[in-house]
Amino acid sequence: GNLAMNGITVVTPDILTKLFNSAMEAAQLPNSGIDAAHPPVIGVNLSSDGKYAFVELRTDEMATAAMGLNKLEVMGRELHIARPSGWVDPETVANMATAQAGPGATAPGQPPGPPQPENTVHPTNILVLANMFPLNVLSDDMEYNEILADINDECGKFGEVVEVLIPKQGEAGPQHLGKAFVVYRDIVSCQTGFQVMNGRHFAGNQITCAYCYTEEYQQIKASISRLV
Repeated sequence: GNLAMNGITVVTPDILTKLFNSAMEAAQLPNSGIDAAHPPVIGVNLSSDGKYAFVELRTDEMATAAMGLNKLEVMGRELHIARPSGWVDPETVANMATAQAGPGATAPGQPPGPPQPENTVHPTNILVLANMFPLNVLSDDMEYNEILADINDECGKFGEVVEVLIPKQGEAGPQHLGKAFVVYRDIVSCQTGFQVMNGRHFAGNQITCAYCYTEEYQQIKASISRLV
């Protein structure tokens, strides 16, 4: 963060890529796993307002090591480097999954928390958003189209969205009701959307994200097509 000065973006994705690659290689950060033949940075997504960017590193170890570059000064600006809002440590997720006796299990005496992501280990290019909107919007065509547009606009901030699908009552299995499926052009954009949207609040609801495999998504589309 802190990339803009007086509303003017002072860096570009190319500058950030070269900056992170050279800084991490020069600093020889511990546990970075840097290989000279494979630069650390594999992608940079700059926000539309130019105030912040998402830097995709080759491995989670490299991303952790990159935290050591926080407050690095570039063009007179002190960069704020941190994990994206909503990021979940994969080890924490794995430990939680091991500790839980089953879906929705909670520790004795503890109130149930928000639903956990259905999967975080194998990212795909299809993002599933759950608990984002009330079910009554599905029966109102105007509200339904508005929520489709809102999701497309919001998720489009993280990469190119190919399509957004929201099954209505009776169009797909009950397990898919109330969920939005966002198909991205690439997996990196989908991962960014997951990291930012998971746990975020929208219209008073806390969103839970998951990935969807292409085969399952095509089956959902097929079930809807048969009803049209």
